[in-house]
Amino acid sequence: MTSNLTDLLTEEMKRTLLALLVIAFSVAYAATISAESAFTNWFLQNGGRLSNIEVAQFPNMGRGFKAARNINEDDEILYIPHKLIFSTKNLVQSVDERTRKVLETLGSDGALYAWLLLEKNDPKSFYKPYLDILPTYVSSLVYFNSNELHELHSGQLMEEAIEMQTSALADYEAFLKAYAQIMKERGTPVSAETTIPYGEYLWAMSMFNSRGLRFQGPVYMAPMADIFNYQHHPVPRPPNNGDFFSKHHKLNDQGITIHADRPHRLDPTNAQVFEDYGDNSDEIYFKYHGFVPDENPFRCAVLGADKVVGELLVNTPSNAYTGAQGEGLLRGATLPHRELFGHLEFN
Repeated sequence: MTSNLTDLLTEEMKRTLLALLVIAFSVAYAATISAESAFTNWFLQNGGRLSNIEVAQFPNMGRGFKAARNINEDDEILYIPHKLIFSTKNLVQSVDERTRKVLETLGSDGALYAWLLLEKNDPKSFYKPYLDILPTYVSSLVYFNSNELHELHSGQLMEEAIEMQTSALADYEAFLKAYAQIMKERGTPVSAETTIPYGEYLWAMSMFNSRGLRFQGPVYMAPMADIFNYQHHPVPRPPNNGDFFSKHHKLNDQGITIHADRPHRLDPTNAQVFEDYGDNSDEIYFKYHGFVPDENPFRCAVLGADKVVGELLVNTPSNAYTGAQGEGLLRGATLPHRELFGHLEFN
């Protein structure tokens, strides 16, 4: 009897736990939908345009866009006015002159990180509906500890990660001084308890790195544009310095317009509208975007030219050709085998 009672209680506890999990999930999902609705309303009320697409949730991918009707390649599907974008241009127009002068001492990207944090810590921020839907964390090399870095099994990547972390810490220290000066001038001096922690600074940096659009250098964090999920374009193309990306992302004095980079036909099994992020290697996605695509036509293999030349040229010592001479021979020798090697980089 005691055993049966124990079994009964165990099953009852399982059902109760399951019910609590369902309730918690429902509350979280309702909050997500509410935040998305508030964000979409804010976006549209301030001049943004969604053309034949709408925000939706997708299994294993989270937030993305689904088609509202058939879309042709090059159709305009999204427009973001400048007033909604975190950019150097908009920073100048959105903060007071004293704050702007302090932020400018941090450099262009550092000023944007700082501006994002100022807005995030302002409950009355104009950007609050957008800030409320941003992720709390994006995987980045700046977060990796020494054990995780060693698991990369890449000396070059480890060096780059350590350089990123060292630079980020130095930038954070400069930010703290600027932030203290800004808040003092605003009449709310910063204390050890009220300053912005290092983790928050890394969050702001990772938001721009993972979600920002770059047009020949300057970065633009454009609300709604960062909701597109990645899928490489179905038609193969050679790398061309980002021309494909530029063709479908237009920047002008009014804002940013995004055009469909492929046709999309309404289909219950193919509801999501993707975009190609450009001619990027896996390293770029891993270092800055927080993911590595399952398929990437611009996946690169980093090879030691002197070693590979020795394998390819029969009876030729592996150290006979190095540097530019070896690279030239390697490119010539592997040209007929590009399907095997893909895009090559040389160390």
